[in-house]
Amino acid sequence: VSSMQPANFAKDQKLPLTLSWVPGPSTVSYDLYIWDSTATQPATPFAANLTQVSYVVPKNALTYNKTYKWRIVSKNPCAQTAGPVQSFRIIPLPDLVVSDVQAPATVNSGETITISWKVTNVGPGSTFTDDRWFDGVYFALDTISDFRGSPNWNPSSWSSLTANGRPLLLGKKLRPTALDSGEFYTSSLSFTLPKEYSFPVYVYVITDNEHPNWKILQASVANDTARKKDPVVINLSPTPDLRIDSVVAPVTAFSGSTVNLTYQVKNYGVVTPAGSVWTDSVFYSQNPLWDRNSAIPLMLPKADGSYYPNAVNAHVTDTAQLLPNVTRTKSVNVVIPNYLFGTWFIYVKTNADTKTKLYEGALAENNVNRAQIQVILTPTPKLTINALSVQATAASTTQPFSINWNVHNDGFRDNIEKARGHYFTMGTCRVSCGPNAPSNSICVASSIEKDSVVFGSSYWLDKVYISTDSTGLNTANARLLTEIKHGTQYSGIYAPIITCPANYSRKLNVDNVIEPNGNYPKTAGFNLPSDLAPGKYYIYVHTNAAKDVFEYPGTPQIERSASITIERPDVVVSSIAAPSNSTGGQTITIAYNVTNNGLGSVFNHVRKDQLYSSNFPAFDASATLLSTKTVSETIGAGSTVPQSFSYQLPPSTSGARYFYVVTNFDSSFRETAYTNNRSTAAATLVMAAVPSDLTVTSVQLPDTV
Repeated sequence: VSSMQPANFAKDQKLPLTLSWVPGPSTVSYDLYIWDSTATQPATPFAANLTQVSYVVPKNALTYNKTYKWRIVSKNPCAQTAGPVQSFRIIPLPDLVVSDVQAPATVNSGETITISWKVTNVGPGSTFTDDRWFDGVYFALDTISDFRGSPNWNPSSWSSLTANGRPLLLGKKLRPTALDSGEFYTSSLSFTLPKEYSFPVYVYVITDNEHPNWKILQASVANDTARKKDPVVINLSPTPDLRIDSVVAPVTAFSGSTVNLTYQVKNYGVVTPAGSVWTDSVFYSQNPLWDRNSAIPLMLPKADGSYYPNAVNAHVTDTAQLLPNVTRTKSVNVVIPNYLFGTWFIYVKTNADTKTKLYEGALAENNVNRAQIQVILTPTPKLTINALSVQATAASTTQPFSINWNVHNDGFRDNIEKARGHYFTMGTCRVSCGPNAPSNSICVASSIEKDSVVFGSSYWLDKVYISTDSTGLNTANARLLTEIKHGTQYSGIYAPIITCPANYSRKLNVDNVIEPNGNYPKTAGFNLPSDLAPGKYYIYVHTNAAKDVFEYPGTPQIERSASITIERPDVVVSSIAAPSNSTGGQTITIAYNVTNNGLGSVFNHVRKDQLYSSNFPAFDASATLLSTKTVSETIGAGSTVPQSFSYQLPPSTSGARYFYVVTNFDSSFRETAYTNNRSTAAATLVMAAVPSDLTVTSVQLPDTV
């Protein structure tokens, strides 16, 4: 062989290393020998019977910073020839050492500390020019910490109680350039301590702090980690201590009214940090001891004086610094819900919002105070049903049915959280003319001259049920027939009123105002369910069933109708007919009559009939389903309606064929009996169709093509 590469005496060779050569004549295979330059050539080749003219020495096959000799022996079946001996030296590796880890001996929580360290390359070689690595900085709770697992990355969740042996990664710093043998660099990292830290920690620095697959080549990794000898003692910083010193509320208030609260916040701790934000929240509860689980947020009144829905929780946000021992007086308007009465407690909690919470440490749980208030229930409506009439006292399943009832208010007006109505006195006002108006035009539009504010509309729901129980409504055994709305839900929510040009006309939100002694008649129409069993039934109407209107004491107001006797139909195929004779291929009509033998009628209800064909005069499993038809029609009790099927006989059919019709086969409506829905047989004698006999009588071709 010749031209062996790398060249003889080559230095700083990296692994993996490619060895190559130019072959001699008549060579079949090669043996490669590699050995320590201070030793003799071994008898066993490093790699034997190679058929290529190159070989890659694996990464871990040779020792770094050492000289090796190598040669190639060329072979064929007749002889072998040893090539020349050359040498190369594997590159020396770096060895990074961390030292001089510096950090403050004592710090306060919440402060930002700086940690510095030094990294020196004590190895014989330099890091590669394209090497990049990170130095990781950690907190640990002991002097023998295990960094093999995943560290904690979240300072807020790491403490002396939750660490469980896992160090906390403070951050990593990139070393972007190579480091020659004997050189060093210094680096530092700043870290802001969580405000709740109050325990000693050890500071560790690990150089080349990467996953093993991404580490740089070093002579050793044993000294990649260093620790500050003594721990950093973290003391808990003094914190603000916000407290509610007093809450002043009216002694009494009506439910649904807006009241003003005045309260005082005092800082018993250090000054609140500049730029900090905290929020005070307001709650109500019947518990004289603060319990957030039983306390309910109060709401702010809306700009238009309404309260429902989507009102905002009552709160006061503070952004100004509060000095030690300084008191700040605040006030806020809140709405007392319209269903409250009795003795209640209004609580004000300062620094209550967890999203903008000011850190108070162990002093965060003393920031609530309360005022007692006697809530007087604003008189409420009492919606009753004083009349209920039904269309008839005898009816059938599927029958359209109607009822009428009247809701009477035996109580007072509906407060519904200050929903308001408006009666407008209309007028005109001058407005800007359009671009196409003639010059000197005067343009006018409707305007609102006067807005008379009154009680607004209410919304509630009446539910209509049918039941066999005459003793009272039990929804477990009753069926809901329909729901009837009074008014429009959330009709008290509307765009701001504009006077010129007017965006409303004459009235707004007054279509269903609950007045004392007011009457609210309603009518409901529905179809009696098709699957009701025959028997005696009652219609029940439950007004304000969902309690959309607040009533006190809120006893359910339900009215029952007189009894209604409901019957089912019983449809049968009373007759069926088919042509006595027919021919294969012919379309025939099978006519049949459906008779209702039941006491109940069918009212324009869907019915599905099926047509079957058989070779036998008695219906059995061999019968073939030919067609299904769907009709919607009325069949009175004792009445008959005609129907028919059209069917084309297959041309090959011959002999007697029998047809059957099954009416209401899927019980689209329930009947008193189901065994009588199939007809008797209608027979036709079919003569086979005469086969066609096609013949070619002439063929025409063009004279030329």
